[in-house]
Amino acid sequence: PELAGEVWFLDCRDTRVPNGHHQAGCHWKTAVLSVSTPAGPHPMLWNFGPAPATADLTLAKPLVEEALQVWERGAIRWLIMDAGFVDGPWLHQLKAQGIDSILRIRAGMDNYKAAVQMAQRVGPEACGISSCPPSPWGAPRRRSSRG
Repeated sequence: PELAGEVWFLDCRDTRVPNGHHQAGCHWKTAVLSVSTPAGPHPMLWNFGPAPATADLTLAKPLVEEALQVWERGAIRWLIMDAGFVDGPWLHQLKAQGIDSILRIRAGMDNYKAAVQMAQRVGPEACGISSCPPSPWGAPRRRSSRG
């Protein structure tokens, strides 16, 4: 209850509408920004695009930008997202605006490697670091498929 209104969720969903009587079906992707309430998440803003051609991040960025223009700084304290929203420069922008991000990462995803690759693409300075250090954990180990 103390965090109600400060914790937000960002997610994308694909929706297929089947063919109907004299109507072709369609496939849409929806980005939804929801606020945490004591009763559970409450959707506040939506953005739509054709699926599967539209990336999650393409729908999400303008949605969050619009929310930040309308609501005062600090209205979104934490933003919980999944791996589809991993984008170093955008997460850095959110942090600069006072928003901490919590990301659910896919199983087996090498988070450190992904972060270093992103920093190398955009330049370490864009991520607020001077260089990309080697991983302190060494190379990732592969899981055995045997039980």
